[in-house]
Amino acid sequence: SSLIGASCFITELDADWANSLNALGEVFHQFRKDLGADIKDFRASSREPDKRYRKDPGPDHNRVANWINDDSMCDNKRGETGNHLPDRAGFGLPYPMQFGGRKPTFIPDMDKTDRRASPVIFKLHRLPNAQHVGLITILGGRFLPQGVQVKAEEGRRSLSLPIPARPKVLADFAAELRSKGYTEVRA
Repeated sequence: SSLIGASCFITELDADWANSLNALGEVFHQFRKDLGADIKDFRASSREPDKRYRKDPGPDHNRVANWINDDSMCDNKRGETGNHLPDRAGFGLPYPMQFGGRKPTFIPDMDKTDRRASPVIFKLHRLPNAQHVGLITILGGRFLPQGVQVKAEEGRRSLSLPIPARPKVLADFAAELRSKGYTEVRA
């Protein structure tokens, strides 16, 4: 990876290391949850279906649920948006999901490797005054080599999906950081 085209986001944090580390990761954790991850409330009984979800399942959940129950990975059953990779997959592959006993996984459809590291890097720095500074770097460049697709696999089923050179989820996460008061520095 190269720092050309990378964006760095900086924020001042607490003097306590553990609090600072938690605060740095929380913005990412919440952003991913809003895409539809970790939404099932396993504490609710099956007799309380309205309590099975803490909130609306979100686009990632809906796309994969549609594929498990159909042949398309779109935002709704009518398929207006066509096959669309779950956004969270743009943070790194493989990307597993769980739907009860069914476990779809998204991997690069490549001969040489089945992994693609996240282009998002977190770093916590301690300053001389004991204050901490959080740094989140979103690397520039292509997420996957040109022409490579992502394969969705679940049991014996598979589906290959195109991926943009630069997943939109990275720009969306950068916008979220700006909205939270992070200062952007472009490389």
